[in-house]
Amino acid sequence: MPPAVPTPDGPHANRLLGHPPDARLLLLNCDDLGLDESVNLAVIEAIRQGIAASASLMTTCHAAPHALQLLRRHPEIPFGVHLTLVCEAPHLRWGPLAARDRVPSLLDPSGELYAPTPAGRAALAARARLDHVEREFRAQIDAVGPSGLSPTHLDFHCLADGDPRPADDGWRVRRTDYEFLVSAEARRLIAEHGITVLDYRPLQEAWRAARGRVTPGHAPDTRCATMRRIRNDRTPQGG
Repeated sequence: MPPAVPTPDGPHANRLLGHPPDARLLLLNCDDLGLDESVNLAVIEAIRQGIAASASLMTTCHAAPHALQLLRRHPEIPFGVHLTLVCEAPHLRWGPLAARDRVPSLLDPSGELYAPTPAGRAALAARARLDHVEREFRAQIDAVGPSGLSPTHLDFHCLADGDPRPADDGWRVRRTDYEFLVSAEARRLIAEHGITVLDYRPLQEAWRAARGRVTPGHAPDTRCATMRRIRNDRTPQGG
């Protein structure tokens, strides 16, 4: 595996993080903080237990105030704002934080945020006005202000997932990534370099088993217990 190459301009990120310039770093960030209270609890525990390094908060979601309460209790946890112009969860609808009549180009014919389907993304890209995007993003960032906390970064929800156009070999970027990561070649490289992977398949199995024991009043605790179990049972992918 080749060493990391320092960028020619400005201080190297590795140096800012206290690592040698040629160190290869993997930083795990939990996005969708604020989606619901059980997600919030699981994300905070994952960071406190060392599974992840940071989180990204969706200030548009109904559980964002609960997430901010948790972040105030744990000011050592770095978090960013997970900027979103789409909503993919019909059972957990969220809308723009800016007044709807001030960002009409971001809304579908029913007056809601677009779903992040190919058709929804295409319609949003065709309609969205840059000043409306800026207004909504500023509203989402400004929503953190009353908490007294300072975000460390900005990232995107279900929009900046790579170039949707076909790559040179005709595969779409996301499909290529997935097919490589589940390939025998990926498993060989993981074993060769001694990389430990928190594979999604054990997580699915644990989550499926946990859901069979869930009662409505205990879902948050069950999700946190699932995260603890996964942390204790981490194995290399394919192992």
